Amino acid sequence: MDVLPSDKPGSVRQVLWRNSANRDVVIYIRVVPAVGDPGDFVEIMTSGRKVWRRSTLINGTRNSPVNDPLMYASQAGLLFMKGRVDIPKGDPVDFARIPSELAPEFNWWVNCAVAGTTGDRKIVVRDNGILSASGLIANLPDNVTSVYVNLVMPMK
Repeated sequence: MDVLPSDKPGSVRQVLWRNSANRDVVIYIRVVPAVGDPGDFVEIMTSGRKVWRRSTLINGTRNSPVNDPLMYASQAGLLFMKGRVDIPKGDPVDFARIPSELAPEFNWWVNCAVAGTTGDRKIVVRDNGILSASGLIANLPDNVTSVYVNLVMPMK
C-alpha cells in the first residue's frame, strides 16, 4: 500500500494494489482525513483485457464495410465504445442499443468524426442504453459515408 499526501492538510491518500497469480491487478484508493472516518476503498482501475461485445444495431443502421463493427466493453466503472457505423439519414435517429446496466447515469453527448468528408455528427448515449445521432456539421454533407464512434464514459 502506498500512502501519499492528500489535498487537505493532515489527510493522506491510501492506494492499495491487489495482485495475484490468477487475477487481474486491481487498484483501490481512499482518503483518510486527519479527523473522522477514513471511508471505504473505491476501485479506480482494473488491468486485464476488456471483453468486447457487438452492439445491437437498430433502425437500418449497419456496420461500415470496413472490419470495424460497433462494439462495447466495460471495465472499472467505465463504458468503452468503438467502431464505424453507417447511420441512416435523419435527425434525430436511434441507431444502436447497449445493455441498460452499462449506460451512463445521465445522457452522455459527444461529437464523433464522420468519414467521406471533414465533419462531425452529434452522438448521445442515453441513460437507458439507446444511442442516437443528431446534427451533422460537414464540409460536404452528401459525402458522409459513416461515423467513427470512439467513446469512454462513466457507467451508472
